[in-house]
Amino acid sequence: MLTNLAQYTADGFPLAVIGAGIAWVWNAWRQAKKESVESAAGNASLTLKITEHRDNLTFELLNAAKEEVKGLREELHNYRQLERRVAHFEEALRLLSDLLHADDITRPFVETQVRAFLTRIQTPSRDA
Repeated sequence: MLTNLAQYTADGFPLAVIGAGIAWVWNAWRQAKKESVESAAGNASLTLKITEHRDNLTFELLNAAKEEVKGLREELHNYRQLERRVAHFEEALRLLSDLLHADDITRPFVETQVRAFLTRIQTPSRDA
């Protein structure tokens, strides 16, 4: 074995090439290891930034949804009041039609319904 090594050293060139190859492989391995550590640290930092951004975005979305619900509740309240008024108007039209078409027999009954309706809409309602 030493004779072979002595032969390579006599030329000098093959031993230098082998040493350079080993040094190159060693440096490439160290650089790859260093980059993987830096990449892992960078990925952790990026993950933290993404999580922070996602959390902020989530809170913004949550606040916007709460505002939408609040506005929708106000609209529903207004809609209920409007719906109640339309129902009263429809009932008034029906009673007016019944009063116009009433004969002598049904007139007292229709007049009682009209008075009850007028009393009901003139008293303040509990859900208003």
